[in-house]
Amino acid sequence: MGKLLPINENLKVVILAVAVATTFWFFNALSKNYDKIISYPLVFDFNRDSLVVVDPLPSEIRIDVSSGGWTLLRKTFWFNAEPIKIELNNPTDIKFLTKSSLRPIISNQLKELKINYLLTDTIYINIEPEERRTVALVLDSTFIDLEENHRITSAITLTPDSVTIIGPRSIIENVRSPYFLKLDEEDIDDDYDEFVNIPLEVRNIMSAVPARVNAEFQVKEFSYISYDVGIEPMNFPSDSSRYLSDPQAKVSFWIEKSLEDDISFSDFNITADLSMMQKRDTTVPLMLMFFPEDALEIEIDPEFIKVLYAQ
Repeated sequence: MGKLLPINENLKVVILAVAVATTFWFFNALSKNYDKIISYPLVFDFNRDSLVVVDPLPSEIRIDVSSGGWTLLRKTFWFNAEPIKIELNNPTDIKFLTKSSLRPIISNQLKELKINYLLTDTIYINIEPEERRTVALVLDSTFIDLEENHRITSAITLTPDSVTIIGPRSIIENVRSPYFLKLDEEDIDDDYDEFVNIPLEVRNIMSAVPARVNAEFQVKEFSYISYDVGIEPMNFPSDSSRYLSDPQAKVSFWIEKSLEDDISFSDFNITADLSMMQKRDTTVPLMLMFFPEDALEIEIDPEFIKVLYAQ
């Protein structure tokens, strides 16, 4: 009876046998011919100066090929594959490449492979001349989000006040001047002094010089105030045969909160002139003759007041 090998020795023998069999199978398989669909790297060769690639160019192309296993293995290792080079002599004039135009280019560069057919039907090309346009900048105040009861109290300044937009011709031709900026911040309740990015329609193919500008303006909190103010009659008879239905009117306005204590009802003067009476309803308009210059959006309630006749 023969001597048994130790378990470790048996395992080594099995592993060696599997390795030999696998190697034999591998080399035998590589000696055969195969049909295979491969994705092959692709590069485009053209002078990129003053041009913009609007839509990304494909980086690979799918091909059905036939070849020996060794050649196929070598060609399908991407780190070893020399990309197919497609030259574009007039890139802005070429809009697409069809199978019929691609096949000879590919066949010429992959001579060791038989090209059966292309799975990629058409390659679309969208390359445009680069254009530049300098435009004036404006910060759109209607889209500035302020905290409740806050207002902008100064001119809005942008530094610099113009920018050069760079991009493909089809987009730059439609850029208008002035060029409007918007703020992303919400509930602004203090003086603003920040850098604002120049908004671009398509950032990956457009740029701005400079890329951002400084926006600055002052913001104050305002208070809404109402006073009852006496009405001064004008051209009314001294015998009081005609008189106003109410001796007072309400004046409402906005003012900076910091100035609220510096103002009173006596700073306002309202008159009612009998000579302006509307005969159809015997009312006269109320006229605001004097008011503080810091008061904003002043309203008088009522706007007209009735004239009464003594019995």
